[in-house]
This record gives sequence, C-alpha cells and structure tokens, in this order.
Amino acid sequence: MTATALFLILSSAILHAAWNLIGKQGRMTLPLVAFLATAGAVASAWVFFVTPVSFAKATPAFYAALGGMAAGQILWGAALCRSYQAFDLSAAYPMVNALPLPLLACVTALGGFGKPLSTSAWCGAAAIFAGCLLAPMGTFADSRPSRFPWRGLPFVLTASAGTVIYTLCDSEAQRCLRATLDPGTSETALSLAYYAIRSAVLAPAMWLAVASGRRTRAEAVDLWRNGIRHALAASVCAVLSYPLVLLAMNFVTNVSYVQAFRQTGLLFGTVGGIAFLHERCTAPKLIGVALILAGLAAMLFPA
Repeated sequence: MTATALFLILSSAILHAAWNLIGKQGRMTLPLVAFLATAGAVASAWVFFVTPVSFAKATPAFYAALGGMAAGQILWGAALCRSYQAFDLSAAYPMVNALPLPLLACVTALGGFGKPLSTSAWCGAAAIFAGCLLAPMGTFADSRPSRFPWRGLPFVLTASAGTVIYTLCDSEAQRCLRATLDPGTSETALSLAYYAIRSAVLAPAMWLAVASGRRTRAEAVDLWRNGIRHALAASVCAVLSYPLVLLAMNFVTNVSYVQAFRQTGLLFGTVGGIAFLHERCTAPKLIGVALILAGLAAMLFPA
C-alpha cells in the first residue's frame, strides 16, 4: 500500500460517508442511487473526447466484467436502501461497508487474486466481522438470538455481496483494459477512461432496474417532486468519490486492501448519524466500531 493509494482512498471515504449521510437524511431509494449514477455519467462524459484509451481494442472479457459490475451495483443499491430502512445510519453504514472486507478476502484468497493475506490480516477481517455484529445492537441483551435485530441482516449481507461483485469486476475490467493500452499511457488516464465508460453503462442499467418495479417507479416520481435538492447535493460527493477508488486500485498489490482502507469512512458515517441525525450512541455500537477499527489496523499494518 503506497502513500498515494492511502491519500486517494481516505479522500474517497470522506466523500462516500457524506453522500450516504445526505441520502439517509432525505430518503435512500433506488431512484436516488440511479440519479447518482446518472450524475457520474454526465460529469465524466468529457473524458471520451480526450482520452488516449481506445475501447475498440477492449476484449470480450472486459465487457463481461463491465456487465458484472453493473449487476453488482444494482444488487448493492437495492439492498443498501432496504438496509437503511431497517437500521440507523450509524449502524448500517459500518456494517454495509465493512462486511465486504472478510467476504472479499475469502474470495480473493480462494480465487488466487493478488498476494495472499497475512495471518494478522485474517485476524483483522475476523475482528471487522465481530464488530459488524455488535454495531446494530441497542444493548448487550440484544446478543441473544431472540432479541438480535435479524430483519435487516439479509439486506446488509446482500449489499455486501454486491460490493464484492462490483469491486472484483472493476479490478478485472481495468486489468483487461490495461493490457490493450499503448506504452506510456498513464494510470490516471486509464482510471478516468474506465470511470467514464463504467458510468455510461451503469446509469441506464440502474434506471432499467427502477422502471422494472411499481414501488421504485413511484419512488422516482417522489424523488423528482420532493427530494431533488438532496439528490443534487449527494451527487456532488458521489461523483467525486469512486473515481478515487478506481485510481487507487492501480497502486496496491491486493484489491482487498482497497476495500479495507475505504472503511475509514465508517467513522464519518457513524459520527454523522449520531451528530446530525440524532441516532442513539450505544455501548455495543461504540465497541463494534472499535473492533472494526482494530481489524482495519491489523490489515493496514500486517505482522
């Protein structure tokens, strides 16, 4: 992990927490997520006119990864909205953003992607998982199966699975695209070009998902009538956030570390939910966040 990657991911984490806070303050819906994807497509359209990257040379594997990315993002977006309906932001945000780490670590290890994780990194992943179980509890008595808040967990797990899918697909798509570039093409040009085509594919895919459901169509109408200001504010943060992650992927040896560092944004998400949305600050939640941070430290500084 280089200093450049660290700076890029930390900046992205702050922006990511900000748009989640804005979305939760209004109402997190799939049309809002689609609106953010559209903002990204519009904001990055200029790249097609200046990029040295030629998509005509891209392989079928690249476009397959691009399709997998869109599917993963739609899965993540739909489940994220349901997670935020079930839990406070200060509980849901850490879980949705940290659970992909142990999942991604397992997938990359089994699939042989990147360098194997160290023992301390695996221990860190376990600590993150334990912290995610504590975060939604109001009291320690909620650890009993009969009182644990189970109803939102399937959505959290689904959102986490979606994150794993689109993260791996993004990494693979950039790898495939890099192999077709002319010598001397910069990593910045690669990441910007990929973000542009990624956004151009994702936005219509998201709106197709919105149009496929009666409830999501009604939510789209409500967003336009009552939530457009929240959507515009969230889109500014969202548009700036993920390109930094894509760029950071070019400066790490294992994509799991990108997912690990992104979790530093959970501090901003947790504090923002408590401070601005007036959510409860419980002992299990604080201990859960502390465990997640300890897990991050183990992955950032492996023994």
